[in-house]
Amino acid sequence: MKTNIIFIFSILSILFVNSALACTQSVNQLFDKNLLVAYAAGVMNVDLAKASSIAINEYFSEFTGVDAGSNCSAYLNSQARISVSYKPNVFTQCSFSVTVHKTEQVGMTPDLSHPMLDISTESPISSCTIIPIILKPIPHPIPHL
Repeated sequence: MKTNIIFIFSILSILFVNSALACTQSVNQLFDKNLLVAYAAGVMNVDLAKASSIAINEYFSEFTGVDAGSNCSAYLNSQARISVSYKPNVFTQCSFSVTVHKTEQVGMTPDLSHPMLDISTESPISSCTIIPIILKPIPHPIPHL
């Protein structure tokens, strides 16, 4: 009987310790999406203050790997297709679209064989059009003689 109680106590202790070490991770999606937009603008050399529209499509994020020090995920992988329309000057309207991939280490124990943050892009598309300027003559009053 005493052995059964010790055995049950041991099992409960193991379950309690494992639940205490359980890992909870979440992604601040707004922050993550803003980072992807900033990376895209940096790669395409665009001032976001001149953006007239920004679209984030096909956003995806996931935790991968296992951190040895915490039993939590080791990496956060995110990607999205970023599209931006902007006016670099009064006479030009431009747009670009690019897919941004981001992998960052989020575990407690850094893996020095991999970069802490890895960013890559693929399929960049950009275009610009000249906005025609129509000059209207200024009406002058006809002098009366």
